[in-house]
Amino acid sequence: MPEDSAQVLQSLVQMGVQLVAQDGKAAFNSPAGKGAFQYWVDLYQQQLLPQEVLTQGHRRAIELYQAGELALLASGPQFFQTIADNAPDIAKVSAPAPQITGDTGKKR
Repeated sequence: MPEDSAQVLQSLVQMGVQLVAQDGKAAFNSPAGKGAFQYWVDLYQQQLLPQEVLTQGHRRAIELYQAGELALLASGPQFFQTIADNAPDIAKVSAPAPQITGDTGKKR
């Protein structure tokens, strides 16, 4: 997987899931972990999340957004110029928004 494909793991942490226990073993096989993972499964199964965003990383998400095939893009402000240069019509209808958080209120 590309280095920038960590969004699922990052979202698990944002949703309050402990990934690694004190003893160094996996800790995400918990009710919270299963619920958070199910969130991603549901998005995928309902075709609300393109598969390639998970397997090809953030760069692919930017490409899909610029092509008008993705409605939301979780990214930093540095990509506004890239989008403006590559897809001016998409840039015109793009606007920043606060980062989406779970019940924990955590942000990456």
